[in-house]
Amino acid sequence: MSSSDTSPVPTRLNRSQLAVPGIRPELFEKAARSAADIIFLDLEDSGSPADKETARRNVIEGLRTLDWHGKTVSVRVNGLDTPYMYRDVIDIAEAAGDKFELMLVPKIGTASDVHAVDLRLSKIEQAKGYRRRIGLELMIETAQGLMNVEAIAGASPRAESLPQPLQKSAEECVRDAAVKFLEGEQSFAWITHLLTNFGFQKQVTVSLLLPLRHHGDGYRAEALFRWLEKADW
Repeated sequence: MSSSDTSPVPTRLNRSQLAVPGIRPELFEKAARSAADIIFLDLEDSGSPADKETARRNVIEGLRTLDWHGKTVSVRVNGLDTPYMYRDVIDIAEAAGDKFELMLVPKIGTASDVHAVDLRLSKIEQAKGYRRRIGLELMIETAQGLMNVEAIAGASPRAESLPQPLQKSAEECVRDAAVKFLEGEQSFAWITHLLTNFGFQKQVTVSLLLPLRHHGDGYRAEALFRWLEKADW
């Protein structure tokens, strides 16, 4: 038995997600009444750098005052490589940490990135007496993230999923590692990411498999897609 924490993450209905820019608070109530299962309030791609603080205040106000009708609410903070991430995590968790379920952290590259967010959230939850732990969605968007995906997945028991914008990662990996999609280390990285999701019981969606189907080498891609799709995990 491994000493690592691989206990199942909370079960959340996740058939659809709706992204709402933090700089557009007039859209919050409409989103809350939508049919989406998960609403994520976006601070990363929300306006210019001059809008970051306003977007953060909007999100805090929306979390504290709106009825989200039982939906799962996630907040996407700015990346750890920006000057905005620290205040995003601290201000939102302190002011409204009991009003949302998930924090979506972009461009996770190493387990240390996860530890940095986890420690801050843990201390805030302890100080505030929150009864519910904020879950983490750790976005794998870089070649570094793909190479460290196993360590990232096991870095915190609050990690619930490893979402990945596949086209962006494919482009970055091809540029950085100079490998083809279904050959060599690139193929290994994608399969490692898929298997790591299952091994750590994180949430996986079929979208992780879709780019294989559209790869230029149709026969190999389709065969691999079908095997992955039907595998008895």
